[in-house]
Amino acid sequence: MRSLIQFMLITDHDMAVRFYEGALSLDEVKLPNNRSFRLLNLPLCLSAKVPDYLDYYFYS
Repeated sequence: MRSLIQFMLITDHDMAVRFYEGALSLDEVKLPNNRSFRLLNLPLCLSAKVPDYLDYYFYS
């Protein structure tokens, strides 16, 4: 997660995806520079469905 935050600090993206072993969730993350971004946390078992989840959570 630390490297994801470092990446988001140097880009102007407002969304990110993280694969991990937890539950599916969508979080609003605030960066140290007071910017925020939406973080889609996807369980590893859903990694093949990334385009579907991106469409649903970010583009609908």
